[in-house]
Amino acid sequence: MPSAVQILSLLLSAAAALIGTLVLYNLNTINKRVEKLETDSQKYSDRKAECQREFVDLEQWLRSESYTRARLDDLVKSYGSLAGSFGVLEQLPNICANVVREVIKETRGG
Repeated sequence: MPSAVQILSLLLSAAAALIGTLVLYNLNTINKRVEKLETDSQKYSDRKAECQREFVDLEQWLRSESYTRARLDDLVKSYGSLAGSFGVLEQLPNICANVVREVIKETRGG
């Protein structure tokens, strides 16, 4: 008949094997979770970098649009000035005719 020490050592060995298996299982589970967190972290870092690139692209586009808008406003002002100049140029033949008419009147005496 086995002694109490033998039975106790057998039970402790079985318990140690069971505890070792549970520890290994928990370590494996923790390792899988850490790998998933690293993968998720990499995905978030990549997405953050993409968002930053998109933000910079959008910021550059807005600056470009603002510059284009300012140039367009300048162009509209220049067009208004040019249109006024053309108005004077269109009247120039009438102005010249009036001047010539007045010069002729003055030279004829009257």
